[in-house]
Parts: sequence; structure tokens; C-alpha cells
Amino acid sequence: MSKERPKVAVFSPYALEEGTPGGVKDYIKTLRQALGRKGVEVTVIGPSIKDDQDNLADYTLGSSVNVNMKDTSYRGAATFNVFKARKIINSEKPDNNEFHEPFANPLTVETVSLVAQKIPQIFHFHANTEELTRQQEILAFLARKSGFRKRVMNRASERHAVSPDTRGFWAGILEEPEDLYEVIPNPIDTELFSYKEGEKVE
Repeated sequence: MSKERPKVAVFSPYALEEGTPGGVKDYIKTLRQALGRKGVEVTVIGPSIKDDQDNLADYTLGSSVNVNMKDTSYRGAATFNVFKARKIINSEKPDNNEFHEPFANPLTVETVSLVAQKIPQIFHFHANTEELTRQQEILAFLARKSGFRKRVMNRASERHAVSPDTRGFWAGILEEPEDLYEVIPNPIDTELFSYKEGEKVE
């Protein structure tokens, strides 16, 4: 990114609702602050939520729905809205698109990629996943056999993971070399967790 003030569009599959717990949401908030200090402008795109005033996203793409797995559930979104995706990309003109947990919203990744194929895509993996349901196993099998998963991953300019275990998990699932993934740990607030010299730590 050689611009004087480069731009990054960050896509979240999860609802970015103020006042609710969420590791990806907190990561994106911290990322935006850190990049802002370096002169990088960050635009956040996430699913719509019931109360717009609590939505931390600058643009909404897709509606937030409950996604249920065996032991957990989350509020996520997928969209085929190519028109709206193109409108956001054309308006913001980002230098990079960053997708968090791309396989939590692969349809959104595919939709955005269709209208922004020449923009570098960064895929950021935050965690591994629990055991899949039977229906999810069938969908994963079809995604692999149809080439959908490979096509999505072929658009990734960079692959980031928050830990070596996360890198190993997704590299194994996607049948890719681990060295394709750069490990970037979740950020730590060093001011909050630092202490003065000589201060007793309990």
C-alpha cells in the first residue's frame, strides 16, 4: 500500500454489536485503533442487527441470524447481494480486503470477491472449530468436491492465524502447507497489563 493514507476494508461474519462479548469484534476494534495510529483508514463491514445505533460496522452486508452448531451457536450472516457489495467497494476503494473467519461466511467472501477480484484479499483465521454436524459435514464435502473451497482460498493473498494451533488446524483442513500462514497473535493491551518497576505482582 503506497498511498499517503491507505485504506483497508474489514469484513466480519459476526454481528459487531456494542456491549456484547465477542473475540472477533474486540480484535477488529483493536485493529482499527492500531492501524489508525499508523495512518491507515479502516472501514468495517458486518451484518445488520436489530438496533442500528449499537452496530459498530460502518456498512452492513447481510442480515444477522443465529447459526447453530452441536455445542455452541453464534450470530452470523451470509449474503449474495453483489449489488450492495459492489456499491461499498466502489465507494470506499480499499487497497486491501480483510476477511475474518472466512469460512464462517464463505458466501460473503465469494460475493465480495466477485466484485473486487483485483484487490488483495487477506484471510484471518481466529480459531479452529468443534465437531461438525452431519449436515455441515455434507456441506463441507460438497464444498471440497465442487472446488468452492479451493476457489475461495485461491483468492487469498495472505493467510493469517492467531496461533500456531489455529494455523495447523486450518492448514490441515484445507490441505495446505503451514508456512502459507503467518501467525499474528491476538493483540494485548500492554498498558493495561504493564506494571511499574519495583511494583509487587500478585
